Amino acid sequence: MNLKPELLSAQPRRTVLYPVFLKLEDRRVLVVGGGKVAEEKLEAVLRSATDVTVIAPEITPRIAEWARQGVVRHLAEEYREDAVLDYFLVITCTDSVAVNHKIFGECRRAGILCNAVDDPSYCDFYTSAVVRRGDLQIAISTGGSSPALAQRLRKQMEREFGPEYGPWVDCLGRMRTALRLALPRNQRTIELLHLLAACRPVNFFEDREGNKEVASMSHEFTQPELAGRIREVLKEHQREGLNMIGNVDKLVNRLVHAVHGWMEETEENDAREKEKKSA
Repeated sequence: MNLKPELLSAQPRRTVLYPVFLKLEDRRVLVVGGGKVAEEKLEAVLRSATDVTVIAPEITPRIAEWARQGVVRHLAEEYREDAVLDYFLVITCTDSVAVNHKIFGECRRAGILCNAVDDPSYCDFYTSAVVRRGDLQIAISTGGSSPALAQRLRKQMEREFGPEYGPWVDCLGRMRTALRLALPRNQRTIELLHLLAACRPVNFFEDREGNKEVASMSHEFTQPELAGRIREVLKEHQREGLNMIGNVDKLVNRLVHAVHGWMEETEENDAREKEKKSA
């Protein structure tokens, strides 16, 4: 089908979305509906929210289990007028379009963010297709035009950004904190941080036999100790007369190995302490 330019220009202007990541901790969230769609929405909401209420006469076994565990609060009843008041965010996914629209109208009048699932005209926000790798989150949205495309792009990006990015992002965060303690806050330090971020994690996580594997970076360390180790690495780098920018691979390897070396020493010390206590 060929669309003439004048027909395209006559199309109404789409609303431009403002992409954000919301902090829902200690914010009251309401989900109206208890079916499979509600379950899917709850699973995403519960990654962040800590105060979640579900209003529905019947709920799925999984939602019932969450309610039993105290993860969500379940009100086993039909939606009542103005029940949305005092909530920060509302997701409505009942089987009734009229009820969903009514809830959206109440939210709009009360200044509450609302999403009527699969009904873009009755949404203040859309939930994105998300790639999650630890602290790394990549959200994809088509503005409600094609959720199928968003899902396809999510799967594509999940292949590109594999599970190794979770510990790698954690490692970058630790190195960033340590480098900011070890180095002056100047343009050179900023360049180094950007170079670290440009590296792929699989280049650096290798065991002693050279086999690539993902290493866990969840071990807690004191920042001053790691900062001291990184200072030593940078001084050694300087003594060899190497240019920081021109030899980024060598420098990054040294920084990562400094982190790993510190962790291995700490883990060995912890193991020895446990052996002493058990002896």
